[in-house]
Amino acid sequence: MRIINNNNKAKNKKIKPEYKNRHKARELAVQFLYSLDNNLKINNDFEKSFELFFDLVAYEEITITDEAMISEIKDYCKYLAQGTWNAKYKIDEILLRAVTGWRPDSMNAVDLAILRLAVFESFLDNKLDFKAAISEAKSIAQVFGADRSPRFIHGVLAKISEYLTNERGELENHE
Repeated sequence: MRIINNNNKAKNKKIKPEYKNRHKARELAVQFLYSLDNNLKINNDFEKSFELFFDLVAYEEITITDEAMISEIKDYCKYLAQGTWNAKYKIDEILLRAVTGWRPDSMNAVDLAILRLAVFESFLDNKLDFKAAISEAKSIAQVFGADRSPRFIHGVLAKISEYLTNERGELENHE
């Protein structure tokens, strides 16, 4: 028997603007991180590289005209990209420990940028719930990754969650 739901609230529910802005900031941060890892020479000037990226790429992708929203997207994108970039080696170490058989340098570059961002935002910065981070990462992978990227990213993030949860538990037991 099939149940028909006449409740259209879910379909008509509007997504909050700050969610859409943060999602767009995450997408742009992944693109910027990818470009940093793939031949964008930053010459030790993250600020200049970010401004160049945002002027050339981001404005092409942002379809809103509200300057305050654009500023919010830019600020959050920069925060995520800089935090992730600065923690890159720590994140890669987590990847090496948590995921057997995969080294960061052998991963698809887009997948690696998505994973690094998700690990930074959810575990190192604690700004995003882990389940939400997986959902966001999978969503971004569907847009920018290969066909198998969403599944791969979900699996890797689940392993990382398990690894870091166990590691935190062990640290608490030793204190």
